[in-house]
Amino acid sequence: HCRDEEGQRVNFLSYAWPGVQQRVLAFMEELLEYEPDGLCLAFNRGLPLILFEEPVRERFRHRYGREPRLPEESETPEMTGVRHAMLMEFVEKAARLCQQRKKALSCIVPRDFDKVRRLGLIVEDLARRGLVESLLVGAGHGDNPALADDLEPVRSLKRLGGRVFAGGSAVRAHGAAWPVNDFPK
Repeated sequence: HCRDEEGQRVNFLSYAWPGVQQRVLAFMEELLEYEPDGLCLAFNRGLPLILFEEPVRERFRHRYGREPRLPEESETPEMTGVRHAMLMEFVEKAARLCQQRKKALSCIVPRDFDKVRRLGLIVEDLARRGLVESLLVGAGHGDNPALADDLEPVRSLKRLGGRVFAGGSAVRAHGAAWPVNDFPK
């Protein structure tokens, strides 16, 4: 399980543990036996995937030569970078698995890229590195409604490469939904 800044258990599986990654990859491999078009990583439903577990602290110690000061350093670029690197290692494994089976790997990400970054996922890196065939950027119930009117971060993903789609409801009733016809084709 994940551990918060204080070392308390958080009720999410942690992808920092190799055993968790192996189990999830085995499940993905089993799903691919059903011959889908591909698999989708639903980051909109599953973050955080890595917080401050022992493998994260160990990687931090190895990279920076000292113990991380938690909770003070929980959102520093150094800690976020360590967590993101570990998550990308898993995504790379999932991408290789899909490529071996000639299947697509896509993902859904929440629209609040700053919040997602604090949770260890740098969305722009997914696009830049081409690890996923497409990104669906959801409006998300927990996103800041003001984000729905600022499409520049989403447009910038398109410029980085890959296919980017706006997701979520097309009505503004939920506050954070995308404005109708405002997303570039």
